Amino acid sequence: MAAWSITSKTRRGKLAQILIGAVVAISPFFVLVSPAHATSGLLASYSFDRDSGPYTNQVFFDESGNGNDCIGSDQHITLQAGHTNTAINDASSSQYATCTNHNLQPTTGITVMAWILNTSGGGYQSSLVNMPSSATTDAWGLYGGTWAQGFSGGITTTGGSAWLPSSVPQNDGQWHHLALTYDGATAKFYVDGTLTNSQALTGTITYSSTLPLQLYEDNTGMSNFQADIDDLRIYDTALSKPEVRTLMNTPVSSSASHSYSRSITMSDSTPSASNVTYSTTITADETYDIQTIVVDFCSDSPVVGETCTAPAGFSLGTPAVSNFQIGGTPVTGWTASSPNSTTLVYGGSSGTTVNSGGQITFDITGITNPSATGSFYARILTYSFASPSYTDTSPDNFKESGGLALSTGQNGTNITFEVPESLTFCVYQATCGDDPSFTIGHTVGTTKVIDSTAVDTATVNFSLSTNAQTQVAIRMKGNTLTNTAGSIHPAGATAIPFAAGTEDFGLRVSTAGASLTASAPYNGAANNYAFDTTTGGENVTTTYGDQLATVTGPVDTSVSTLTFAATTQATTPAGTYNAPIALVATATF
Repeated sequence: MAAWSITSKTRRGKLAQILIGAVVAISPFFVLVSPAHATSGLLASYSFDRDSGPYTNQVFFDESGNGNDCIGSDQHITLQAGHTNTAINDASSSQYATCTNHNLQPTTGITVMAWILNTSGGGYQSSLVNMPSSATTDAWGLYGGTWAQGFSGGITTTGGSAWLPSSVPQNDGQWHHLALTYDGATAKFYVDGTLTNSQALTGTITYSSTLPLQLYEDNTGMSNFQADIDDLRIYDTALSKPEVRTLMNTPVSSSASHSYSRSITMSDSTPSASNVTYSTTITADETYDIQTIVVDFCSDSPVVGETCTAPAGFSLGTPAVSNFQIGGTPVTGWTASSPNSTTLVYGGSSGTTVNSGGQITFDITGITNPSATGSFYARILTYSFASPSYTDTSPDNFKESGGLALSTGQNGTNITFEVPESLTFCVYQATCGDDPSFTIGHTVGTTKVIDSTAVDTATVNFSLSTNAQTQVAIRMKGNTLTNTAGSIHPAGATAIPFAAGTEDFGLRVSTAGASLTASAPYNGAANNYAFDTTTGGENVTTTYGDQLATVTGPVDTSVSTLTFAATTQATTPAGTYNAPIALVATATF
């Protein structure tokens, strides 16, 4: 997620802040977006939005780009509606998940944070997230339950230990944000961005290298404190209170900097041609041990997890793979099999490391092409374990995946193309990749403020390039400016003219790029703004947000501008206002 902020101050001197994120999404593919958040030291972040299951080898995907995916085995962990999108929940009172594939053991400083919702109504104890230092001691963790004396954080070092309970109610049915920090001198525990406890502590954090990160650990044999967990982050440094509060209101993006790609080149594209070779290339997004590759051919959809209908006349024959290389090095000992005539399963008895950006290449030989002229599709999935229980609608916990389209033609022309690599989306101020932060307001003394005397505006740019033949829809999710004292009135589902002193917040597409058409109500004339939070139908607060604009047909670098506007009235409370907003670009091919 490319995050930026709009900041302003009321005349009474309180800071107002809007955090906005830009996300690129092509269902079901992940493509390049800007880096997640500028805060340094991020080891791992888990949105749980890409996770599926439970299956035999449950995966919790790391969205930081550091490859710290957790591989768990507890099938009691289920997916729920989260604080943002999807969360996980322990459906058992005595089971837990261990995450063994990670590198999450900082020694001199740490921040661990997550959103938590109690779903058990009580319970004795649970280490919601913890890293053991021995069989009986945790190096650090977040805790809940009556034993834990409320939401709590704990940390153990060579200099001692700190136990940091809070008095925040655990059974109020509300989401709470927990954050534990340690900087080598002090351990601190925050709930909902407020420091609730701290303790002087020195020394380094030590670990047993054989013990894994644990979710929902319960070694008491008693009723577990069951809870939903969402947006888990782990840093190797102690973040400040402003950083904790900012990240609390910035969801973990499930589309962070993915560069996975794949292609297939056909040696012959004539319908019903036999003994055809499909040369396949996969570029890995992460560094991991790859042990199985699945390639599934479909007539109806490239989307992993949807029903796959066999292309008429297509056949793998007796599956055969040749010229198999990982990172340019030949790999032997893998075997090809097929549960049917359209699905290739290729795997080895042990894993082979593929580096981030490294290529996996192989030829599938002896294929018979579909009998009809036109497009068909391939789904490619990689696994870090052997013998996945793959089916088209239940693909097991893959490491990376995506689809692509191929085509047969009467003239035998070789037609190949990669659908998902053709959409890029960037939000910025001057040039793509810069920090798009800006301040909204007018200057009073030496400070920019928003107040009842003016309508203040500020702009941000976004650019889009795509070869989508049909459409790209840009949608917006979020809410209006809000703080503990209330919120700034959203302009609504119809564009309205803004006037000083009316207290409104909204935006419009002030400059439309090539092939882009602004959608109502965000296509208003100058000084007319909208922000739809009305109930019923789609709006910015719904799961998929509100449509902001569309781009028809392929386009190269269509640059558009959004103008945000805000004004307050004399009775608007002073305070820090925050509005997380995300822009999502989705292509239809």
